[in-house]
Amino acid sequence: MSDAETALPSSLVLVLGMHRSGSSAVARVLSLLGHSLPKTLIPANLSNRRGHWESQPIARLNDAYMDAAELVWSDWTSGLLPRMRSAAMRDFEADLVAHVADEFPAGQPAVLKEPRVCRLVPRYRSAFERRLPMRAVIPIRNPLEVIASLVQRNALTKTNAGLLWLRYTLDAVLGSEGLPRAFVAYDKLLEKPEETLARVEDALGTPFAVPLSAAAADIEAFLNAGLRSHARTGEDVIHCDLTRGWISDAYAALRVLTEAPTAARPLDTLARIHREMTAAEPMLGYIVRSYDRELDDLKRRVASLSASVELKVAQVRMLRETLEGGTAGAVSADPAGATATSKPGAD
Repeated sequence: MSDAETALPSSLVLVLGMHRSGSSAVARVLSLLGHSLPKTLIPANLSNRRGHWESQPIARLNDAYMDAAELVWSDWTSGLLPRMRSAAMRDFEADLVAHVADEFPAGQPAVLKEPRVCRLVPRYRSAFERRLPMRAVIPIRNPLEVIASLVQRNALTKTNAGLLWLRYTLDAVLGSEGLPRAFVAYDKLLEKPEETLARVEDALGTPFAVPLSAAAADIEAFLNAGLRSHARTGEDVIHCDLTRGWISDAYAALRVLTEAPTAARPLDTLARIHREMTAAEPMLGYIVRSYDRELDDLKRRVASLSASVELKVAQVRMLRETLEGGTAGAVSADPAGATATSKPGAD
């Protein structure tokens, strides 16, 4: 099928959310407001019982492109993304257009959520430029909650999880600059969904296909307190050694953008942090890799010591059983003597 014949949705909302940031909830809510979900959904699982609401083929396509850039989803570094060959970019964009055409109904508004898109927004914009109106919704969840969730689900270190949150979030914000977009505070979405979604509708500059009033009951039924775990406060972010600085500054700026999505000062703050992180990436990468190697070595030593202790415990148990068995044999070896002692003068 040629580009001219490719039937695409009427518009596309990109949910640019870091892993564990509430992006699944945002995508599902937007679908209840009239945006089509992809036809080939990744199944729900133990880490996301209510569903991921993302396209399996598009997730695989994103993974393949990141693999070509020598990255996996859990890498916070840039890899080869800034230096990908033009041919590789063109091939990815052509495949992306074909996948979107196949996954979504033509002529209807659609919502596309897949965390890796945060790293690939420029390619998505290039693929659909002048062909498909695009908007962005960026869910903002307390970074300490995201970090705790990643540590629990994926066994990442807190350091890597924090840098991952920062990279995905900054790439999403800078990559979507110039698009109509809304920043959604995850906690506010759970507490005051109608008020929060009215702000989203206003920021995107177009009414939802299904009015908020008509979808309110379904949205309330989907959004409940059970969706939130690892609850932390903004004060926690400021005072935590891990997040104080870049992460706390970024989170404070993002919270402002949830109320005023075009405010200049917080956007300048995020751009500044992005520049500083990019400049520091070689040194940070060296430090984190060294730490990870030392941690892996420590884990191996602990595992070796644990195995040695288990072996010694087993040997002691066997020795005790052998000794107890020998004692019992000695007691039962002379029953006549025991009888004679117990009955003096019997003969």
